[in-house]
Amino acid sequence: MLCEQYSKYLIFPEDFETKINEYLKELYSWNEHTNLTSDEIETFIQKHLCFSLNFSFFIKDFDVVFDFGSGNGVPGIPLAVMFKEKTFVLVENKKRKIAFLEYITSHLKLDKVQVVDSSYQSCPPLTSNFCVIAKAFSDFKAMTKFFKKSFTLFLPLTDETKIPPYAKVISKTPDIMQTVNFYEIKVEVY
Repeated sequence: MLCEQYSKYLIFPEDFETKINEYLKELYSWNEHTNLTSDEIETFIQKHLCFSLNFSFFIKDFDVVFDFGSGNGVPGIPLAVMFKEKTFVLVENKKRKIAFLEYITSHLKLDKVQVVDSSYQSCPPLTSNFCVIAKAFSDFKAMTKFFKKSFTLFLPLTDETKIPPYAKVISKTPDIMQTVNFYEIKVEVY
């Protein structure tokens, strides 16, 4: 089973493994001509895909989840497979990654997932119950420019000094494997 170490903490939908295996197949097929990951598949599964499931504990109370700097779709795609009732917005600015994200969300029939090109599209209308997740993206200025209003951000960090003064740490929680802290941050936009 994929991400078995998380199964004692999370309830996986029946189609999780099927959809994620299809995602991986397509990711590595596209990766042959479009640089989407430099990791071998087993490393990618543990280091990125399974790790992204840590976000599950933070997003449960939100209706809309923005994956800012979505890249190859992690964490947004696995989370969208886990939480079909939520709306996910994958925000990316690299055309080749946007093409993959649009293809894979359609291919996997993830109807509540939207892909937004942050280089020219503005933020879609926001509900009051949204959050932002970012696995490897911490350009706070780009986020505040995109959202234009205050937001809650969940972000794994090894170093708290990367958090700007206009962002307030609400909580800090270690990931399941105790390797990094996940920060809940309130980012104020004035």
